[in-house]
Amino acid sequence: MKFLTIISILLCVVPKAFAQYGLLDLNFDANGYMTLHINDSSSEANDIAVQSDNKILIAGYVYNGHDMDFALVRLFPDGSIDHSFGTDGKVLTDFSSKDDVATSMKIQNDGKIVLGGMAANGSTFAVARYNIDGTPDNTFSLDGKDTCGFGAIDYVGPSLLLQDDGKILLVGSDSLNDTSYCSIVRYTSSGVIDTSFHFDKHAVQARIHCGALQQDGKILTGGFVFNTDGFDFIMARFNADGSIDNSFSYDGLVTTNLLFGDDIQNIALEDDQKILAAGYTTSGYYYKSALLRYMPDGTLDDQFADHGKFTYADPDSGLENFDAIHEQPDHKIITAGYGYGGNYYFGFEFFRFNEDGSTDSTFGTGGRTEPHVDYVCYAHSLAMQQDGLILACGYAEVVNNDHDMMVMRLTSGYQPPTAITNTKVKFTVTIYPNPFFRELVVENPDYREKNTRLEIFSVDGRLLFSTRLAGRKSTVDPGNLSSGTYIARIENSDKVFFE
Repeated sequence: MKFLTIISILLCVVPKAFAQYGLLDLNFDANGYMTLHINDSSSEANDIAVQSDNKILIAGYVYNGHDMDFALVRLFPDGSIDHSFGTDGKVLTDFSSKDDVATSMKIQNDGKIVLGGMAANGSTFAVARYNIDGTPDNTFSLDGKDTCGFGAIDYVGPSLLLQDDGKILLVGSDSLNDTSYCSIVRYTSSGVIDTSFHFDKHAVQARIHCGALQQDGKILTGGFVFNTDGFDFIMARFNADGSIDNSFSYDGLVTTNLLFGDDIQNIALEDDQKILAAGYTTSGYYYKSALLRYMPDGTLDDQFADHGKFTYADPDSGLENFDAIHEQPDHKIITAGYGYGGNYYFGFEFFRFNEDGSTDSTFGTGGRTEPHVDYVCYAHSLAMQQDGLILACGYAEVVNNDHDMMVMRLTSGYQPPTAITNTKVKFTVTIYPNPFFRELVVENPDYREKNTRLEIFSVDGRLLFSTRLAGRKSTVDPGNLSSGTYIARIENSDKVFFE
């Protein structure tokens, strides 16, 4: 006996020559980007995140007339300010009578918001936690914020990382006798420095900007280290207890030399734990954006781009930088930073790469886009909404070189996988991408029978394509279907599904 369930799903086939992504999403603040002029003063956004309700958080700093304070702003998905958050949509936090800058942000599983950064002109790490409505979380360090007395010698770091147990890591640098060292501090979930974390803050001599947390709890850091001729990329990896991980390139350190000066601005871990490192390389005057991929043991991935490395410099400017990196769920890689758009215009610049490091021809022009806006601007951070749209934040030079927070949203073409579950027989099928170009991936974790088939119909019921699925995960090329909407059916001897 066959069991039949019918569920309506739209599959839109778009020819590759027609599809082009990386365009400004005009549904966001009517033109695809917006600026925030807070308190009639200068401000900048350093990180961006999306809440489970699709509201958008941006974190950075605002000048209060005397010095800088942590700034946290919440937007609705359309780019308008959520005035129910904090005070008229914003939260300002003052740690000292000097500059305090939020550089990194995470959202906890319970919805609370954690900011990390520097305080007192870069003399110390700083951390703050807020409730969902933007009020200080007074269960954290009694007043919702804390400084640890060391670290943060520049405005680039630190990175804030969240462990599964709720502990909070701040990863950056501190200084002793004009020498930079990697510095990591760990807080308990209640905002107290965790004394069980035994980190030697003078073990690695390097300027560290960023960090990432591996699935096994190991801590990866990135930045640069000085050499006799300039400076090189450096990554250092530490065990969960803070000790150096000697299984990473034998001594816990990996350095890479491209040109005179090489600096990692951001790192990310792929699902297979390969390491993406984004930043720049320079010969002293010309700056190239750089993206490298390493194997989990720290060796360059020879199968990625040009033997593990991709660099780009605009021939008319020579001023490029990757400041942010994000891996899409389909394993395409997005970078953002600063680039030259012609006519002495510099602005947000994005690249998108395929999984092998080649540029994605469906994104921008040859994988690169620099949407033109009315200001000189610079992107610092990336995020992706649940619907696949790309968000970036940074700053724009609006009036008299004052900075305003800027947020931009782009189309990506990525659609979350479509999952269909028949609760009566506990049968689940996932098909993606949707819409698709040439190929579909069909995942059926309950696949057991060799005669399971995929059939594609026109909306008027004509069978256009049929094939046998090879296993729990099958890649299918339906052939030269024209652009339109179709119905897919999964069938085996006792179950029939329409998507």
